[in-house]
Amino acid sequence: MFGFPALLVVQGCLDRSPMRAREEALRQDLLVFRSTLEQYRSDKGTYPGSLNDLVTEGYLRSIPFDPMTRSRDTWRAIYEYPGTPGPGRSSRFVVVGVRSGSPGRAGDGTLYGDW
Repeated sequence: MFGFPALLVVQGCLDRSPMRAREEALRQDLLVFRSTLEQYRSDKGTYPGSLNDLVTEGYLRSIPFDPMTRSRDTWRAIYEYPGTPGPGRSSRFVVVGVRSGSPGRAGDGTLYGDW
């Protein structure tokens, strides 16, 4: 009844392992985090001081779980010092990026923490 094309679809679904699904979720979470950081910078003229600022200021509903560590607390914020502040701005470290806190390796051999 379904024929050959349905068999290919089923086979493709069976090949997708839970680890690959978690890796894809990590890629998507990193994309959302990074675009949200850029949106924050665009709106405010600077990056946030912490990942939690994205939640308290309404840019994210909550910090997502890192799909690899299954924890909200293991994300590694990448900080930079923005240099001399402009008028009315404090000189503090700001979050310019985010990475997974997982020490594990992806299927392609790269470290999740380097994505």
